[in-house]
Amino acid sequence: MQKIARECNCTPSFFAAFLSNPLEPCEGPKKLCMGKIMEDIGSERYILDDGLEKECLATCHDQTHQFLVTSSGYPNKQSFHLGDDFCLILEKLRVSCGNEKKYTLDLEYPSLCANIEATTILSCGEVRGLNKTSDVNESQLRSLRKQVIILCTA
Repeated sequence: MQKIARECNCTPSFFAAFLSNPLEPCEGPKKLCMGKIMEDIGSERYILDDGLEKECLATCHDQTHQFLVTSSGYPNKQSFHLGDDFCLILEKLRVSCGNEKKYTLDLEYPSLCANIEATTILSCGEVRGLNKTSDVNESQLRSLRKQVIILCTA
């Protein structure tokens, strides 16, 4: 920070609160000057402390940051039926297919309620695990999954 003050004649805004008499903030060309010095931070080995030049101590630990960014389409057609969102939607559709909303659903998605009613899935756990005791076959589940995904992305 001393080098920035000396060479750029400014104080970084993030450091000003720690100083009793900060210089003007590093803005415009002074900010560019500060940036060049900040890129090389850690190479300075000495500071002035009460008029005496003192050697800086090396850091005890290096601090590194790693990050990874991934993305995928939602809903993922391969695993959507395994997640909580699918279960919430399926349960909601079961309720809607059993009341007055069925009429509207049948108009927009003619086979959705029929597929839900044809599958005697008792719980989302059976959907997730394709429990062998369930009479839901893979074809019915695939059809139901496609329809729920279409409904969610429409």
